[in-house]
Amino acid sequence: MIKPTIIKPLILHFAGVDDDYVLERVSLAAYSALLHLKDEYFTKDTAETIYAEFFAQDSVPDSVLTRDWLRLIVELAYQQNILDQAINIDPFRPSYSSHWPIVFPTEEDVSHLVNEEPFRRNMNLSDFAIGTDFARYVVEPRILRAYDLESLEISREDVFRWFVRSVSELGYPGQGQQCYRYDIHLLSKYGGGRARPGWAERLGKKYYWILLRQLAGIISDHVPRKIELWGDERETSLPRVHGIDFRDIDLTDLRSFLPQNPEYLAWWKPSDYDFGAFSHLDHASWIWDENFLNWTVISSGCDD
Repeated sequence: MIKPTIIKPLILHFAGVDDDYVLERVSLAAYSALLHLKDEYFTKDTAETIYAEFFAQDSVPDSVLTRDWLRLIVELAYQQNILDQAINIDPFRPSYSSHWPIVFPTEEDVSHLVNEEPFRRNMNLSDFAIGTDFARYVVEPRILRAYDLESLEISREDVFRWFVRSVSELGYPGQGQQCYRYDIHLLSKYGGGRARPGWAERLGKKYYWILLRQLAGIISDHVPRKIELWGDERETSLPRVHGIDFRDIDLTDLRSFLPQNPEYLAWWKPSDYDFGAFSHLDHASWIWDENFLNWTVISSGCDD
């Protein structure tokens, strides 16, 4: 059940959160709810609040997905002709005024990091390291081959070193290497491949995905995008949304694929779960029990 009165307060509450995943998911949930509601009052109210909070203040998030979801809410109100006529459309459409230029670290700048144990394998984006899968299948197609970095003399090594320095600034591997130790525990218990439970995600990988979306947002503001020979670059009357290649969730209504379509089954939870059977457990005991739903999340992301 959608409670439209909480949409705007949730966005405002999490507007300044320092975890990009949170604001991104809140923004996506708000956009999805407004599409479902088709209520002009809440669409207009939310869109004008987002415009005032983010776009009018020139405080657009760097994360390429978050800015897309926020923009699309304002675009929705604009397309329905309910947006305040005094609002200028230019500030909520890309490109935005993100910080530029990026000062990429030198090899010497990150030498003290790459020689530490936490950066030698999964966090290493250089050749012959496990982390190379993230570099080859995620960073290269979405950043290195998507934008004309060569014209600015930005190399793949510059970008890879930027990830190492930036993730350390986010706090990885953590005080006493606690984040790294957590990742090692997950890898030893569940493995690093696609057969692992979807929730068993390394912190280092989460941080790299956060940084990837930030980097894509900044670069898309300042660097020309390449036209891929086999890409879908059809012209439109509006500036393109920049986060299509970064979306990792599919909100398809899965009930239509079920043999029966019980009304009580929420579209986002295509599995029945007996909450009452575990209501006696506290949060820590329930997590330790690992009694999670066994389902497949449809994802466009890379599961390296």
